[in-house]
Amino acid sequence: MFITVIFGEGREEILNLNCKVINFIHFIKEKCNLDPQETVDLMDRMGELVNLAERAQSTDLVSSLLKERESYIPLRVSRGEGSEGPKYTAVFDFGTSYPELAGNASISHIDSEKTVKSFKEEGQKEWSI
Repeated sequence: MFITVIFGEGREEILNLNCKVINFIHFIKEKCNLDPQETVDLMDRMGELVNLAERAQSTDLVSSLLKERESYIPLRVSRGEGSEGPKYTAVFDFGTSYPELAGNASISHIDSEKTVKSFKEEGQKEWSI
């Protein structure tokens, strides 16, 4: 059981789902060069958030949260100002390596400067995120 995480900058990695959520999150933060105190989440190709923050200390297996053979994009989560909800920003600028990913996000709480509008891999259906 595995997933693909698109780290931008021409980097994609296949990750095993048979590990604990807490270790998986640590690995994602390390690969994204994020501070261990930062909050990270993943977004699938349908634009759905995984909500990893809710399970950050879980010892459950990642396979209970993610769909095998799917692709995910890492997002940095920051607190919104005032009564706003959390703000999600793509960790990497996809405009250079994946120009087809650049554009405005269709989900209002995701920062449109660095987040994906749509993604189309060869032979794959379009991503609307």
